[in-house]
Amino acid sequence: MKKLAERFEIHAHALGKLCDDYGIPRPRSGYWTQTSVNKTKSISALSNSVSPDKRIDLSSLIASKREKRKMAATPLPHLVTKLHHHPLLRRIKGSFTQPQDKYNTISYQPFDDRSVMRLDVSKEQRNRAILILHTLTDAFEKRNWPLEVGKNFKRTGLENIIRTDGQRLGFRLRERLVQTTRALTKEEIATRARGGYVWNEKYNAPSGKLQLVIEAGTPKGTRSLFEDNEKLSLENQLGHFINALKTTASYQHELAQQRELQQRHLEQEQARKHEYEKQILEEQLKVKRLLLATEQWDRAQRCRHFLNKIRDSKVFEALNNSAKSDFIGWTNTVIRQIDPLTNGEIASLLTSIQGTESMIIEALARLTNDARS
Repeated sequence: MKKLAERFEIHAHALGKLCDDYGIPRPRSGYWTQTSVNKTKSISALSNSVSPDKRIDLSSLIASKREKRKMAATPLPHLVTKLHHHPLLRRIKGSFTQPQDKYNTISYQPFDDRSVMRLDVSKEQRNRAILILHTLTDAFEKRNWPLEVGKNFKRTGLENIIRTDGQRLGFRLRERLVQTTRALTKEEIATRARGGYVWNEKYNAPSGKLQLVIEAGTPKGTRSLFEDNEKLSLENQLGHFINALKTTASYQHELAQQRELQQRHLEQEQARKHEYEKQILEEQLKVKRLLLATEQWDRAQRCRHFLNKIRDSKVFEALNNSAKSDFIGWTNTVIRQIDPLTNGEIASLLTSIQGTESMIIEALARLTNDARS
């Protein structure tokens, strides 16, 4: 497995997990040790459910392993512009406020100030952090990536945002904080002994290590955090950071297209369901019209039968011919208005039949359920 993993340029553990996920038999742990002492364990054959021609994409695993390899230094070119060249850097040195207490060592900027780039660093790392931002803004301008300070959808506060490939990507430059326990005074030790609370016994102290964080979903195998380490300073990782921004923008662009396609499919499906429900409702109305027409026709038939009985009665015979004619004419008019075969109701219904058999069945089922409830 190790040799095969090296051939594919992925981790042996990842290859083993991949085999298990796809139902591909493989030697288990201890197999080769037992084989060396003639205690060979059999390996089951490939299942018929797994096609020998099936292709498995390993690109994400390869990218993940390459990402974990030692990064080479990729500093950006030396600056050719002055600090005040970019408008978001002109007032940055004067935008910081003093920490509120001695245990809050990070310099803060006004929370609503969009005129300067954002960074969260200590006073000791401030000049270095500004120089890194200056280097980045110079690289952004060369690539025609507009830069702004604003709110991104993931965070409530302001952050630095670039626009590339039609996407808005936020990023932050900050200093890593390390929780530190400070030395207590005699009074504080006495307070602790009495079970009291000591304020800021532990506080977050700056570590001197700067971090660049991409505030957006990155594809698998792409870093979202770049930090000072023993091998490489953050300045020597800026090239990797720029490449990660490009890769993330392309990835976010693909996600946006997928979301747009999914939204379009969703709208089409909703429109189809709406149209289907509309047709079902129309079928229900037609069924109700048919049932009502049946009742009206039955009523008209009973009226005709009753009229015949009236004409055979002695009361009707006692009328003169004019009265008989008037009564029969009036009665026939009433029956014609009641009878759906003569009042136009059936003619209208016959010309509006368009539903399929499945729609008619669904409409009848819903009407039955409504009647039961």
